[in-house]
Amino acid sequence: MGFNPNRKHVKRTSDYLIVGSALLVVVLLVVWAFAG
Repeated sequence: MGFNPNRKHVKRTSDYLIVGSALLVVVLLVVWAFAG
């Protein structure tokens, strides 16, 4: 995935945006699958 395991992981706003957008895409796909 391109993450460096040796780097200290610091929670940043960008991390939450990436996780939030990924979850949003998953939710949209599930809704689209059931609605479509």
